[in-house]
Amino acid sequence: RKSDVSHVSKREWQNYTGFLCALAAVTVDNVAAAASPLTARKAIDSEGSLLKKFVSEMMDMVVSDNMFVREVIVTSIGTALTSVAYPILFTLMIERLQGISHFDVEKPLEILLVEQSIAIIKQILEYSHSSSDFSLGDFESVVMLQCSYLRSAINNADIIRIKGKFCQVIPLLMRHLGDISLRNETGLRNRIVATVMEWTTVFAQRIPQSQRPAELDVPCMTALASTMNGMKLYSEEMDRAANPQAKQDIRSSLFLKYFRFFTDVLEFAKQKTSAPAVARQITDLAIASLSNLLNANIDAGLSYFVLMGYHSDPVTRAAFLRVLSNILKKGTEFDMLSADNVEDKYDAFMNMIADPNLLVVLGLSEVIQITEADDLALRLVRVFGSIHRENGETGLAPLLKCAITREVQNTAQPSTLFRRNSIATKMMGAFGRVMGESYLVSVLGDYLQEISTSPVSYEIDPAKLRGDESLEVNMSTFSAVCSTVMDRIVTSLQAMP
Repeated sequence: RKSDVSHVSKREWQNYTGFLCALAAVTVDNVAAAASPLTARKAIDSEGSLLKKFVSEMMDMVVSDNMFVREVIVTSIGTALTSVAYPILFTLMIERLQGISHFDVEKPLEILLVEQSIAIIKQILEYSHSSSDFSLGDFESVVMLQCSYLRSAINNADIIRIKGKFCQVIPLLMRHLGDISLRNETGLRNRIVATVMEWTTVFAQRIPQSQRPAELDVPCMTALASTMNGMKLYSEEMDRAANPQAKQDIRSSLFLKYFRFFTDVLEFAKQKTSAPAVARQITDLAIASLSNLLNANIDAGLSYFVLMGYHSDPVTRAAFLRVLSNILKKGTEFDMLSADNVEDKYDAFMNMIADPNLLVVLGLSEVIQITEADDLALRLVRVFGSIHRENGETGLAPLLKCAITREVQNTAQPSTLFRRNSIATKMMGAFGRVMGESYLVSVLGDYLQEISTSPVSYEIDPAKLRGDESLEVNMSTFSAVCSTVMDRIVTSLQAMP
C-alpha cells in the first residue's frame, strides 16, 4: 500500500523501490529511446503505458502522509529512476503544478507538492548524469512554475523553508545549463532573478509594512550571483520595442534597477554589525553579482557603474574596485561598445581610464600579476603621456603622484620605501625610460660607450685591485669620469625632460 508500510520491512521496501526505478527502462524500446530525446518520447508514448502508470504512482506517493515514504520516493526518483522516464516524470510534475491555482495555507498538499518537486529537481541535478539524461527533462517549465507559485506565496515557516530550498537548487541548475534543453534561457534567468530578489531583506525595506526573514538573505544572494553569471538583461517589453534604441533603453533601465538593488545590499551589509561573518558573505555575493551583471551587460550599464567610483562612501568605492578587478580578470569585451563606429569603439573605456580620480588605474594595480607589472607600467605611462589636460599638461604628473601616494600608504617601514617590487616602482622606472631615454643617449651615450671600451681600470675597492694597479691612480681616474658625467648633465639642463 502507498501509505502503509508497517507490515513490510522499510529497508526491503526501499530496495524494491530503487530496483523498480532502475528497471523501468525495460518497458521501452531501447533502440528508439537511445536514438534521441524525440524518439525517446515517442517510444514512451507508444509503448510505455506501464511506465506511465508506474511514474504516476510514484508522483502520488511524493505527497504521501508518511514522511518515510516521501523521502524514499524522492531519493529513488532523483538517484535511481532511469532517465528514459524523465519525459513522463516532468510532464506529470508540470501538470500537477499547473493544477495549483494559488498558494493556500489551508491546502498543505499543494505546498507539499511544490516542496517535493523542488527536492526532486535537486536530487536529479546533484546525482551524476550524462548530458543526454538532462536533455530529456523539461527543467525550464518546472522551475518557471515553481517561481510563479513561490512569488505569490505569503510567508510562513513552511514557505520560508521552501524558498530556501529553491535557492539551493538554482546554483545546481546554472551549473548544468549547457546540458539542459532550454527554449528561452535568457527569459528563465531573468525570471529567477526578478523572483528571488524580492525575497531579500533589502527588497522588503523598499515596501512599507513588508517583512522578509533574514535567513533567506544568503541563500538568495547565492542564487542571484550564480544566475547572473552570463545573464543578458531581458524584459518582455523589449519584444514590443519600436526600434533598437527603445530596446536598449529598456535594458539600461533594468540594469539601473539591479545596480541600485545590489548597491543597497552593500549598504545593508555594512550596517549588519551584529553578524560580521554573514555581512562579509553578503558583501562578497553582492560584488560577485554586480561583476556578473556588468560583465554580461557592459553596453547597458557602464555609465552607471562608473558613478559607483565617485560614491561618497569609501566602502562603496572599495566595492567598485573589486567589481572592476573581477571584470578585468574575466576579460570583459569592451569592443561591444559602439561597435558600429570604429573611432568611438573604445571611447567609453578610455574616458574611464583617464578619469582624474584614476579609479581604473587603482583597480588594475590591485589585480595585476607582478610578472606583468612592467608591461602595464610602460603602457600606462605612454597612455597618460598622450593625454593632454585643459591646462596643457599631460596626465603623467597625476598618474605618478597617485602611484607614489599609494606606495607610501602601503609601506610599513620607511627603510623599505620604494624598495618593493610594486607597480609604483615599475611605473617610475617606466617613466624614466620613456621620458629620459633619448636625453640620456644624446648627453651620455657616446661617452659611456667610450668608457666601456677603454682598458683603463676604475676599480676603487682595495680588496679587488690587481697587483699592478694603484688605488690613488684609479681614484683620480674615477673622479675624472664622474666630473665629466656631471658636467655634461649640468650643461644640458635646457634639454632635460
